[in-house]
Amino acid sequence: MPAPASAVPASAVPANPAPTNPAPSGTLAGYVDGVFVLGSADRADYLIPMARLQLDGYGYAGPGVSSYQRESGGGAGSGLKTGLFARRARLELAGRARDRWFFHLALEGGNNGLGAGETSTATSSVLQDAYVGYEADPMFRVTVGQFNAPFTMENFTSDKWLDFMERSLTVRAVGAPSTLNYGLMLRGDAESGVLSYQVAMVNAEGQDRPSVNNRFDVLARVVVRPLASSVGALSRLHLGGSLRYGSRDKDFVEYLAPAMSTPGGYAFWTPTAGKGSGLTNVSPSGQQLAAAAELYVPFERFDLRAEAVYVKDGRREFTGTTPWVTDREGALSGIAYYVQASVWPFGKPFVNGEPGMYAPPSLPKAGKSGAVANAPTDGLQLAVRWEQLILKYDSIATSGATRGGLDSDTTNLKVNAAQAIVNYWFGRRVRVGLEYSLYMFPGTPIGSYDRQGVTHTPPTPATNQAAAPGARNGAFNYDATSYHEISARLGLAL
Repeated sequence: MPAPASAVPASAVPANPAPTNPAPSGTLAGYVDGVFVLGSADRADYLIPMARLQLDGYGYAGPGVSSYQRESGGGAGSGLKTGLFARRARLELAGRARDRWFFHLALEGGNNGLGAGETSTATSSVLQDAYVGYEADPMFRVTVGQFNAPFTMENFTSDKWLDFMERSLTVRAVGAPSTLNYGLMLRGDAESGVLSYQVAMVNAEGQDRPSVNNRFDVLARVVVRPLASSVGALSRLHLGGSLRYGSRDKDFVEYLAPAMSTPGGYAFWTPTAGKGSGLTNVSPSGQQLAAAAELYVPFERFDLRAEAVYVKDGRREFTGTTPWVTDREGALSGIAYYVQASVWPFGKPFVNGEPGMYAPPSLPKAGKSGAVANAPTDGLQLAVRWEQLILKYDSIATSGATRGGLDSDTTNLKVNAAQAIVNYWFGRRVRVGLEYSLYMFPGTPIGSYDRQGVTHTPPTPATNQAAAPGARNGAFNYDATSYHEISARLGLAL
């Protein structure tokens, strides 16, 4: 018969009984589950140091490209010249505190600008990701700071993992010209994978701009995976939609509306016309509205995707140095879309992950490593993309004034683009890519161009506000409707 409890010597009872499932103790350091990390063994507190470097080379071709000069360049070498530069050079630090709190900070250097008067697709801002968040549940995470705006699949994909070197014209020129915004975001992901959502309220001014008109944009994105419970690649098939709505106060907003440019830095539409005291400037004004739809269909070694954006953004024009005087009010409106296909002939397919899943860098929970022993870590990717911008810029859409220089002949703004890229991914760390892009600007370009005191005017009324470089300042070949970019990237992501 066992002795009664009172008869058991006190020395035989441990002062602190060992738990049935003891928590890991010590530290976690080194390369763990795909990231470099320093933290606690239980993964409740850790730091993830990161860096990215994207070295790009660009070459240009097409009618009149060799003689093209940037409108504010004013000299030799200021046109479209072949060269190599650092698109992005970024130091980053991310991590978690007490499991629930997370953060991400990224500081960027590099030479993003490609010439005065024109903009590259990359921001010139030094501060990139800069946010802190709290995860109450996978379906409820709150983020405060500067983050990728949740509008469209591509904009909610890190530039490290894009199939092409830069986001499509549909997204970065029309739907989300400011990739990042300051604000507050709620997001959630169902554990079943069926549903993901993001809702955000952000500064109306966009990336790294303080508020000037005391207004905010509301953005929302929802993704549904109807086959999430199935087995195989199609479990990741998703359909999604995005909405962006806001407004701008014309009495306070004086900055220019976004230009539209190619990845190589050629601005085919700028928010200015004329020069000197007669310079017409275009600013955001009034209602800003956009809606988008997305589709992603993955198979074992190839995928299909498409996005379409409808936009109706209010604009106003002012002349010279009097931004407080509105000459006319109008809108940029229309649709843009792209369709894309990619295939992985050998190696590990989809090394760069699923699109539209932008998230803070983090570790899997303890005991849930995603690593697969002896799995291939590199892969070859081939991708092609077709897109169209079918837009109108109408300077008097909401007013009765006389038209300005940008739309005096036509309100049409049309671009067709065809692209192809070959990427070799050495895991998710190193990428080597070679890309070809053909941009087509159907019709006759707008305006007359003055160079060295000689004015050149298109032979017929303009039918397209967008123009190839061969039809612009320094070339004057108004039959030039195409433009080529040949580019390459060596990317490093640690």
